[in-house]
Amino acid sequence: MAYDYLEAVRDDLALIAKDNADDFIGMYDAAQDGADFESRVIEWLYASHSDITGAESGGYTYSTQDFTWGTEDAKDAVLSNLDLLDDAVGSGLATTDDIGLWLLDQRWEEMDSAIRVDILPQAVHEWTVDGGLRQILDSDTPSAAPTAPTAVADTQGAGI
Repeated sequence: MAYDYLEAVRDDLALIAKDNADDFIGMYDAAQDGADFESRVIEWLYASHSDITGAESGGYTYSTQDFTWGTEDAKDAVLSNLDLLDDAVGSGLATTDDIGLWLLDQRWEEMDSAIRVDILPQAVHEWTVDGGLRQILDSDTPSAAPTAPTAVADTQGAGI
């Protein structure tokens, strides 16, 4: 069975959002629409939580699983998702030369990170429209009370 990158990144995103609700609410308050909110989340994740993709370190370290993600996990995930690696090349995140060198050097973590970076925008979008943000805004924590104008909430889609 193929490793589901999209589900894994969405799960990590949900955990990060829950642990950083105030930051997500701040991005929501500052956003002009749903696309702006998603862009802010992606930029924030790259700047503050690059471990969700492994982009900074060259290896994925943020896992909602109870085990440590390692080289063999990355290898199995990449080999079961070569189409996503090809998509990362198509997005300009790696070249075919990069992939060839990474394969020869068995640098599975770098290929794994390229896939995670490539699907992060899709994961953020799906998490948002599927109600992930609504869960943060509706949480019981006092600091998570929504303060965005209704007009912004109305422009962000059905899941918000």
